[in-house]
Amino acid sequence: GEDLERFLRQAAFLAPDELAAFSAEQRLGFWIDVFHAGLLHAVARSYPIEPDLLLQIPFPANSVKQIHRLKFFRREQLLVAGERLTLQEIEDRKIWGEHRDLRSLFALHR
Repeated sequence: GEDLERFLRQAAFLAPDELAAFSAEQRLGFWIDVFHAGLLHAVARSYPIEPDLLLQIPFPANSVKQIHRLKFFRREQLLVAGERLTLQEIEDRKIWGEHRDLRSLFALHR
């Protein structure tokens, strides 16, 4: 909705030096929020979901699990603090790469 779009716009235009001024804990929270917002935005744009015949066995035809996981996380890009990143890059470089906190991986629900 509107709040999601507003948050993603604010993240896109956040100045890099402003992000750098966040504490490590604040940056981790920010990147987790950006990841989730980007994920929600991308899933909403993927509707209607076209079912994959092989994935219909374990998941219903209209499940978000029908979206090809690897392509999805490597294809969807967000502009954040002037930098264009995929969801996979946000997880690998910004969340795990900068923080190495196992709890952050649980926060991503992956």
